[in-house]
Amino acid sequence: MKPLALLLLSGMAVTPAVAQECIDTELVLLSDLSGSMDKTEQKIVRDGHVAAFRDGSVLDQILRAENPCGAIYVTYIEFAATQKVVVDWTLIDSDEAAEDFAVALQRAPFSEVGAQTYISMAMDFAGRQIAENGVEGLSRVVDILADGQDKSPMTPASVVEKYSGKNTPVWEQVTFNGLPVISSPDFMNSEDIVTYFNEQIIGGPGARTIPARGFNDVPRAIVEKLSKELG
Repeated sequence: MKPLALLLLSGMAVTPAVAQECIDTELVLLSDLSGSMDKTEQKIVRDGHVAAFRDGSVLDQILRAENPCGAIYVTYIEFAATQKVVVDWTLIDSDEAAEDFAVALQRAPFSEVGAQTYISMAMDFAGRQIAENGVEGLSRVVDILADGQDKSPMTPASVVEKYSGKNTPVWEQVTFNGLPVISSPDFMNSEDIVTYFNEQIIGGPGARTIPARGFNDVPRAIVEKLSKELG
């Protein structure tokens, strides 16, 4: 298998052959890129994720000896009315691999995905990415970062049922976690976005919500969220 750095330099998709690897967590990072966010806010979100994969506390959780595998498989997707894979599935099993992922994300152009916030459709897209990625992690997590409510023709509950319902084997269940951004007092009385995520968006085994109190708080919230769900 080629080193990840060579794949990046050659422009090839960052998708290592990991069918036989031990993976602690399959992780999909879903980031809102809808019309409710301006370019500065979009950059804060992107840069926050880049910084998180260079953060010692996050890396400690990924690579710590107590984990069975010491590795995760992660992809970064931006969404609004449609979805765009920004960095494809990447195996992170070392500091160097985490840095390669951070660099790939930092260098990627921003997506053109529309103005609406179709959270449920993005959740379903993320679930399909997990189902089709060719690996079997010990856990499966989808993180949803958004500052608005779902406008999708689907419902979050239907997506959670599809990937974590009573008919889904325990070893295949997906956890949908939330990172709501309290961006404006005009949105559902501000704090209500947290309640909205708790009641309408998240689901699956051990689902949780970690809010960011404004966009300047997003980098901190990302690190806290990753440290908890990968630990």
